[in-house]
Amino acid sequence: MNKLVTLGMILLLTMNYVFGQESLKKEHKLKVKSITAGFGVYHADLRGTDDPFGSNQNGPTLSVGLSLAYKKHIFSLDVDLGLDLYPDIIFEAIGGGDNEETFFNSYDILYGREFSVFKWFRIEAHTGLGVYLYKDWLASDGRYDTKEIIGIPVDLRLMIDSSRGFSFGINPEVNFNTINTTYMGSMVFQYRFN
Repeated sequence: MNKLVTLGMILLLTMNYVFGQESLKKEHKLKVKSITAGFGVYHADLRGTDDPFGSNQNGPTLSVGLSLAYKKHIFSLDVDLGLDLYPDIIFEAIGGGDNEETFFNSYDILYGREFSVFKWFRIEAHTGLGVYLYKDWLASDGRYDTKEIIGIPVDLRLMIDSSRGFSFGINPEVNFNTINTTYMGSMVFQYRFN
């Protein structure tokens, strides 16, 4: 979590520098641009020390985000959550197998731009840094093994503007990291304030 605080401080210092370079004649403000929520699926290939070839993970994912705009620049805070639907979870639900839950959390600070293709269709491209937490249940110890690493998330939101302020679309996303590079596909819903 200290890494997330450090990333937040770096973003604030960078924005302070950008604001300091502006002419006093022009008053530009950082404005709340949108809130976004989505759900979808993810696929990952865990690279561990005991399994050099990795193991596939798949499951549902949820995401939420808040975007701020400064001129044409977009700064976002995003959270992604995913749960591995291990076959043993299904077997335990019907009375057998071990509970082997694994899941991830990703807390990201992103920079992006928006491109209007048509009046009703736009593309938002985002990238940045984040803290990627991977948690694996250790049945032998009866606890979670938590690994924390810096990740590089990349989002590409394809959005359709449906009515005043409301949009929906798809969001293919990748989180590059050394533990568990994660590929996500989500259906997203967005409310735009400006």
